[in-house]
Amino acid sequence: MDGAIRSPVEELNMKLFRTGFVVIALSVLVLDQVTKILVSAQLILGESVSVIPGVFHLSLVRNSGMAFGAVFLCAESLTAVGSVS
Repeated sequence: MDGAIRSPVEELNMKLFRTGFVVIALSVLVLDQVTKILVSAQLILGESVSVIPGVFHLSLVRNSGMAFGAVFLCAESLTAVGSVS
């Protein structure tokens, strides 16, 4: 929102861009969750399945740690996360 006046075509393009971004983001989220559910239902802990031999394998592992690593968080953030969860 730079204050510039946009033509109706530019406004439509911006709306389409935003809509496309949201659709792609939601699609990735849904695909991620569906994949996790299917893998959890089909594999046992520690099992690995070759999807594309020598290139792509699916493995079922559990990570009980924090996402993105706690190294980048300060002590106050860790306290806040701990009290929320």
